[in-house]
Amino acid sequence: MEMQKNIKLNKYQTSYERFNYFLISLGLILLPFDDFQLIHFGGISTSFSLYPLFFGLGIWMIRLILFHGRVLLPKEKSFYFLGAFYLAAILSYVANIQDIFINVFKGQYATDRLIMQIASLTLTLLVPLYVYNTLKIPTEKIINWFFKCLLISFLLAGTYSSFEIGAFFGSGIAENIRTILDTIIHANTEDGYGLRLRSVCSEASSFGEYCAVLFPWLIGAIITKRKKWFYLALFVYLILLNVLSLSRTAYAVFAIQTVVCIFVYRKYYKQIITFAILASIAVIFFMIQGGSVFDNINVIDILSTIVFFEGTTQEMSNLTRLGSQVAALNIFMDYPILGVGYGMYGFYAPDYYPNWAFLSAEILPRASNIPGSPFPPVHSLIARLLAETGAIGIFFWLGFIISVLWAAYRLYRYKRYEYKGIEHINIFISLLGVGIASLKSDSMYSPFLWICVGVLWLYNRRKEEHSA
Repeated sequence: MEMQKNIKLNKYQTSYERFNYFLISLGLILLPFDDFQLIHFGGISTSFSLYPLFFGLGIWMIRLILFHGRVLLPKEKSFYFLGAFYLAAILSYVANIQDIFINVFKGQYATDRLIMQIASLTLTLLVPLYVYNTLKIPTEKIINWFFKCLLISFLLAGTYSSFEIGAFFGSGIAENIRTILDTIIHANTEDGYGLRLRSVCSEASSFGEYCAVLFPWLIGAIITKRKKWFYLALFVYLILLNVLSLSRTAYAVFAIQTVVCIFVYRKYYKQIITFAILASIAVIFFMIQGGSVFDNINVIDILSTIVFFEGTTQEMSNLTRLGSQVAALNIFMDYPILGVGYGMYGFYAPDYYPNWAFLSAEILPRASNIPGSPFPPVHSLIARLLAETGAIGIFFWLGFIISVLWAAYRLYRYKRYEYKGIEHINIFISLLGVGIASLKSDSMYSPFLWICVGVLWLYNRRKEEHSA
């Protein structure tokens, strides 16, 4: 009965329901566009994917107020953990309110940053609730909807990357087209990015995180869908883009997800072996034909810089990341319960950087109190939350992440749904990839995570209604 109800609901959707469906779909399609800025509202304003989601969220809240609507709250562990984390973030401000009123760094007042950070966090955490309450789509079609949106997003990103690659090979036409597109797509960063591919993302590591989202869906499409050769061609193209990114994050996440996918799709080992051989031959062929562009790329050497330090540019970047994370851990040791306040790491970091971190040329401008110089990032969400929200905040955040991953895996393992399928595991693998990438990123604003959370809450609600 529930499935028939959902199908009927989708067939006779109201204009408002179709509007929300379009906005949430647009949020998935625009995932890789994280260097676009219409307004200046901190890091949250550079993610183009969040614009349609926040717009839909605002309309939804206005309708709730005007028409006295009812908000459905999920009965999920992840929801309770998320609410507890939000409360811990508020308490972190209360515990440090005296310092917040007097802290000034690089011309920025901590009180101004408090307002911006809590507003950004509130809006972001409301996104899954918006998705949960407004997404009207038959449950058995959700996975295919996910795939179609991600496929469109890759076609957009891949088209831009074709001009990027053309510019690498010296094509004047490709360079001119890329330059024109960059005035819109990369409006928030410097022109040019050398011979490192970042596509429509702000940097190569961000592109690696986006690939982590897309990777399992293409693997699943090759195995389970028609037009296998089309999806294989897209997968080969994705691998080439990964290689050209020269991103340690992209390489490491790609390797881990490959192992997970091989395990998950082991029943289809004959297809996996066949397509792996064909994909490898295609990649090697293009790398040989690429000549000088690929000559200086050594995947093993790039991955080794995660552990070893010999003074190269990539390893200096690694030193910057490690120094920033050690500073966060040092702050945590002095503020172990509730941290220094959500978003307040930068005001304390200069006093907590280890001496060896200044061997990196990137640390000194971050530690200086010169207005306009870079504000100190942490380069790790876990380290950031330890420093800013303490043991209480990190406990609830890890509880939230673990419960979301478990819900995604449970969705795949659930046997009674007639619309179950092996492709359901793709949400879990994508979320796992995003989680791994977050070990080297300190952003809370992953649109894919928050859309997935809302969808998982919706799945479980319908499961309970179906079982009742």
